Amino acid sequence: VTIHSNGLGDGGIVINPYDNLSYTVKLCTMFRNLEKCAALAEKSGIQMNLEGLNITTDHVGNYLKYTSDAAEMIRLIGSPKLKVLYDVYHMQINEGCICDTIKNFGDTFGHVHIADAPGRHEPGTGEIYFPRVYRALEEIGYQGYVGYELFPQTTTAEAVKAIMTLVKKEYAAMSGACQCFSVQNGNFCKRRSALCRLGYTGQKKLFKSPEGNGNW
Repeated sequence: VTIHSNGLGDGGIVINPYDNLSYTVKLCTMFRNLEKCAALAEKSGIQMNLEGLNITTDHVGNYLKYTSDAAEMIRLIGSPKLKVLYDVYHMQINEGCICDTIKNFGDTFGHVHIADAPGRHEPGTGEIYFPRVYRALEEIGYQGYVGYELFPQTTTAEAVKAIMTLVKKEYAAMSGACQCFSVQNGNFCKRRSALCRLGYTGQKKLFKSPEGNGNW
């Protein structure tokens, strides 16, 4: 379950920015509500992830805009069922410093979203150097899923092809990389690294491996 600081309407428009409330009131209110969410998540066994959104291009007026704010609240609450959803696209727009952010706050990540910026298309269409982003996730031992939440620049098939080409190239560049591209029946290798999970969005398998062996 993804949690946002503000309700979103059609097209991701922020329904109410609560401009009449101070920063402190918003912060304390969100913290109290997140404590309640954490208790509910632990009781029900549901994983919840708090996501910050960009405030200039898609979600003007959204309160939660920095990874540090989300991560520090998650650490204070300390629930294994409440994590950060780190969206590379949103945070490149809001704060940049993607790899430093992953290094500093990656321990709080429960899910990662990827799209290039600007444009919110597949990797390789914007300014982000994704091989370094993937390596940063690998270096911190990230074990969660990586989802591609984007608008294909041309077609879905071309976007998937671009993603898998990039991931396969990154495997080849990494020393000691496992042979996940030849796994059978969609099984993970024992390494279970961040790159091993790049073919997944959430719990849903999206496409076949580049070798054509099994589903990712």
